Amino acid sequence: PLSVASFPVASSLVGWALLLLAVAWGLRRDQPGKMAKLDRWGWWAVLAGVIVAFRWPVITLPHEIYPDESQLLAGALTLRHDPVFWRSVDGGTAGPLDYYMLLPAAFFPGTTGYAVTRLIAALVIWGMLVAAGEALTLVANRTVARLAVLPAAAFAAFTTSPELVHYSTELVPALLLALGVLAIVRQTVQSSPGNLRSAALLLGFVPFAKLQAAPIAAALGLFLVIHELVSGRAKNVGLFISVSLLPTLLFAALVTVTDEAENMLIPYFLQNTHYTQIGRMPLIEVVRLLGAQSVTNGYHAMWFAGAVVFCTGTLLLFARNIPYRLRRHGLAFAGLLVVTVFCVLSPGRPYHHYLNLLTLPVTLLLGVALAIALQSQSSANPRPLFPLGVCLFCTLLPQLVLRLSPWPDPYEYYNTTVAARGQAHAELIAAIKRLSLPGESLGLWGWRSSLYIETGLPQASRQAHTTFQLLAGPWQKYYLRRFYDDLVASAPPVFADTAGSGHFWFNTRAAGHEVFPRLRDWLSTHYAFVGEWDGVRLYARRDRVAAAPRLD
Repeated sequence: PLSVASFPVASSLVGWALLLLAVAWGLRRDQPGKMAKLDRWGWWAVLAGVIVAFRWPVITLPHEIYPDESQLLAGALTLRHDPVFWRSVDGGTAGPLDYYMLLPAAFFPGTTGYAVTRLIAALVIWGMLVAAGEALTLVANRTVARLAVLPAAAFAAFTTSPELVHYSTELVPALLLALGVLAIVRQTVQSSPGNLRSAALLLGFVPFAKLQAAPIAAALGLFLVIHELVSGRAKNVGLFISVSLLPTLLFAALVTVTDEAENMLIPYFLQNTHYTQIGRMPLIEVVRLLGAQSVTNGYHAMWFAGAVVFCTGTLLLFARNIPYRLRRHGLAFAGLLVVTVFCVLSPGRPYHHYLNLLTLPVTLLLGVALAIALQSQSSANPRPLFPLGVCLFCTLLPQLVLRLSPWPDPYEYYNTTVAARGQAHAELIAAIKRLSLPGESLGLWGWRSSLYIETGLPQASRQAHTTFQLLAGPWQKYYLRRFYDDLVASAPPVFADTAGSGHFWFNTRAAGHEVFPRLRDWLSTHYAFVGEWDGVRLYARRDRVAAAPRLD
């Protein structure tokens, strides 16, 4: 019922109408008095409509477009049955907050969950832009905030790259960081315990969304501590540190009460630290591949390049006339960008969705540059059109031209055809459903997390895939033992071995479950091979094989 993917023209027309309204509205003066609240939130509502409308044809595709989105949604589906993270779900490099954010999608049946997941992704991006814009409003004014946010919103709306449309693990930490920046800016404008506590809590939760973003949160926290010390409010430092530790204490208490401390410490901290040290590519190669993907995507490269050109030009022209307030925020946001680039590149992997973390600092720097350009104009014209026009010309116009050009979408064929499964896959899903009952779980070896979503069955083990069971490392035995224990405890009616040709990551039969003799022997005793569909070997519990005809 959600899918209107067959009507891309209609959603595109709605998107264009709302985008033109957002540009025109953004150039207007702030509305005084009673209209101020409508003017403020009405514009943000229009911007949300722009992002959702342009993304709608991809949002509503009824299949997986990126493996991570199935992994995350499968975890949310499992948490719906057992909400204790690390007892029911191990998110790998993603923390519990990424999964809890997706719980609403877990209540929608089958592939409809994909649409809800991508809709949540779009709204999280929108929330991040709202926080960045409200921070820029305090630093400069509302016009600057809106025009600085528009190019990032256009990129988010126009892109069809599966890496940037799917609900990636960088989105929730990016939202928390943006809200943290807003709280910090509010604290620098008007000190209050509420602003300090908000910033501390938001930054303290970032490591439990994704550890990769933790250095960014630490850098923002350090900036706030220094600001409070310089401002003569040293007593606030203790309050900030104490409150920022509350999220850690909360999760520590959770794993202590549930006896899951080992299953947090090893997978989330030790294994992730090890993960960043293996399989690394040379830095220059990572930068090259990320750049190549941005160019293929087009909109991302144009937005980023336009922002660099405008910010550099502003700095060269007005470096001697920058007001202290804007210089201070500009340096802080530049430092934020440096730390963010480090976090993007430090894993040594060219995953394009890592660049979602750059949206916040680039937007903030663009806003400061625009405020500097406006501040340097004649005071007789408080809202000169020339700097505004140059900013839009550099950052927004190239994206509009690309969108309107006849250049074909480089991802359309993949999103609509390659990512869609054929008849053999439909038969596989039907076979699993025939052998399972609602509420039961699914055992899986390899990486094909979409089977959980399409069958509606939660995970029989904590991970939605078996990457770390198959990769050699200091914790491989731990992962194999835990997988075996989870599988025996849940005794799922169906076990799927997805290792083989054409599958993600583990695409040879040599990576099948037989590499783990203990698992092989347990399966041969309690399960029977029932067939192979779409390259997936399916095993059913022996009692269920006998009952299968009655389940039709």
